[in-house]
Amino acid sequence: MKTSLDYKKLFKVGVFYIAKYRVVITIFVLVGVFGFAVFRINELSDPQPNEAYLAEAITVYKPVKIDEQTVEDIRKLIESNVEVEPQFNNRDNPFSE
Repeated sequence: MKTSLDYKKLFKVGVFYIAKYRVVITIFVLVGVFGFAVFRINELSDPQPNEAYLAEAITVYKPVKIDEQTVEDIRKLIESNVEVEPQFNNRDNPFSE
């Protein structure tokens, strides 16, 4: 038993249902598009760095080297607790009227 599909009739029925529910279909399509846009914006707003970028950043980074003599001088100054007095006792603002 061979069943034959009448494509013209199926097409007319499909067009009828699309025309009948066009508002609902349009709302679902717009909600889907806006939902996808919000999802992508949310995903791209806080990207995670990939391993290649991190490896490159680590190789470019050069740690700062502080001379031991400088560290000792700073420690001596902290220990001596030297009082520092301002050079100007009265600081007037030259731009005030």
